[in-house]
Amino acid sequence: MLRKTLPLDSDELRRVSENLSARENSSSGVVFSDLNRMVSTLLEHYRQVLILFYLQEKSYEEVSDMLDLPLGTVKTYLHRARKELARLVEEEQTRAKRKTESYHGVPKV
Repeated sequence: MLRKTLPLDSDELRRVSENLSARENSSSGVVFSDLNRMVSTLLEHYRQVLILFYLQEKSYEEVSDMLDLPLGTVKTYLHRARKELARLVEEEQTRAKRKTESYHGVPKV
């Protein structure tokens, strides 16, 4: 069975970034442009499912049909994409904290 691949290139990610704008999420300290960069690092099949589901607001079934994937696979890809994004956000927060501490002369732990 051949899978359909939708063109989700840098133009699509740029459009997503423009829609989100570059404001900061104060609860996490992660800028939406950083989130956009993180999404672009995901494996293509995770990125496709994530963009279709969250940004284009397609249902699980619609994503499944569009990409010719089983419904369970779509759900698995979304779970793994969210998990990977959470890891990347945490990594970014740690990096930003270390950078701030070193800038303010606070010793690193």
